[in-house]
Amino acid sequence: MSLDVDGPELRERVRSAFVDAEPLTTAEVAVAADVPEPAVTDALEELVEAGDLRVTEVRGVDIRQRKYAEDDDEIDLEEPFDLYFRPAEDLLETVGTRDGSDVPEDADPVERRLARMDVGGASGMMRDWKRDAVRAAREHLIETGPCDPAELREVVYPAHEAGFDDADAWWDCVRPRLARLPGVVIDRGTWDATE
Repeated sequence: MSLDVDGPELRERVRSAFVDAEPLTTAEVAVAADVPEPAVTDALEELVEAGDLRVTEVRGVDIRQRKYAEDDDEIDLEEPFDLYFRPAEDLLETVGTRDGSDVPEDADPVERRLARMDVGGASGMMRDWKRDAVRAAREHLIETGPCDPAELREVVYPAHEAGFDDADAWWDCVRPRLARLPGVVIDRGTWDATE
């Protein structure tokens, strides 16, 4: 993971991990933001205090527990963990409005998720370019197998630059959205995807 950010830049990077209405655990935010978990924890608390995010405590299976558990007996369904999410009023202007309402009933889960993702852009065309960049990054992972972010920037960015002047700014947009797509897996900085 990389961490060359702090203060406001770190908070914005953490906040950008929330690309739709789906609540995220601290571990999921760390992966999507590409920031170590301790730094994410502090930034999440600051964003909650500022009113930019909400938090709720739940019980069940944290994805991190499932991943590292040897068997189901090791999973404590009573251990609480926090889920963070965007405030409803923040979502009213973006998620599920113009773009999400155009999703056909028979759309696959990836297309449905892409259509509902909050992406910036002055026009529908600009937002579509950004969604196409995320889609292309996922397709590259499916076609070529595991790779690191540098390969995604080098191979996918030139053909799907989505209005970004450089690959790093492009990756800052694509990274958290790609992490939220079905079938995408990130393990120690290596990205992969299955259909």
